[in-house]
Amino acid sequence: MIKGLTITTENKKRNAKYLSNVMVGSIAVFQDFNFPDSWGTENWRKENFRNVNVLFHEEAGFFPVQTPAFDPSTQKLGSIFEDTPNKLFKYPIINLTAQEIQEIEDLNDDTVAKETENVSSSEGILEVKYIFKRLRKLLNKGTLTQNQFNSAEDLLFDALIPLNWGKWSIAKTRLDNILDPVNATLLSILNEIRDRVDYYILNGIRDEEN
Repeated sequence: MIKGLTITTENKKRNAKYLSNVMVGSIAVFQDFNFPDSWGTENWRKENFRNVNVLFHEEAGFFPVQTPAFDPSTQKLGSIFEDTPNKLFKYPIINLTAQEIQEIEDLNDDTVAKETENVSSSEGILEVKYIFKRLRKLLNKGTLTQNQFNSAEDLLFDALIPLNWGKWSIAKTRLDNILDPVNATLLSILNEIRDRVDYYILNGIRDEEN
């Protein structure tokens, strides 16, 4: 239920609890959460007002609010007005100027870019955690010695830092610039991580964790 009311001195005086901060002559819009529980006119006062017969609403000046469908990329709603003959409150549709349309497009572009950056950053943080967690598992299984584990951490730490900010391409460049280790196990780990970063850059999602 969405209904509007044109504020008068009379209804404001009799219903100050709901209208104390509303200017006379303005239109207030009420929904289920803020619809008055009690309302008074010159002739009556009704408790449980939201559930009384609709005729009492109309007598008090409460009429449905009609919100038209519109295209927010090229249009906007104007100020609400009372359509007295039809017992409705309505919003006119106003076409946006070329400048307003451009501002919306720029805002949408910025929002998409920001959302993409946030996803890349979140995914990057998960990837860093996965990589170092995997190194720890290899150490615990005996696949890596303690010295190899330490070497792998030293080798990868600086290269993976950009992932925390979603900078996957920078991380790729740093990983590609690392000299291939002589140790076959460390080389295998490095190449696996390079492949995972390449996979994200190409597909926009992280590879499945092993």
